[in-house]
Amino acid sequence: MAASAAGDPTLRFNSSVLNCDIEERVRTLMETGQLPLAYMTARAHNLSDMVEYIESEIMDSEEHDFSTIADETEKYLARSKALVPLRPLHLEDGESYFTQWPMTNLRAEEAKKAEQMF
Repeated sequence: MAASAAGDPTLRFNSSVLNCDIEERVRTLMETGQLPLAYMTARAHNLSDMVEYIESEIMDSEEHDFSTIADETEKYLARSKALVPLRPLHLEDGESYFTQWPMTNLRAEEAKKAEQMF
């Protein structure tokens, strides 16, 4: 992590999202006091050690109600795809999902349209 990112939680969080570093994302959420979001994120990504630690932090906290957070987490994990881990853009064999997308030759399409007009 760059030295400039060390003190900026927003930059750390955004970098962790772009780098698919779930543990750093959860740590950043915890450090900024976002325990419910940290708990949901850790649960969604099956980080059991972090889940246990966050559960104990929430239970020790007077600010949060663990039963409400647990219920909301179950509800969102059951129906939301926003918390589900993303597919990587690059596969292990070096291929990319981008190479599998249908590609269209725009110049050829424009030529066909022009041909039909005349």
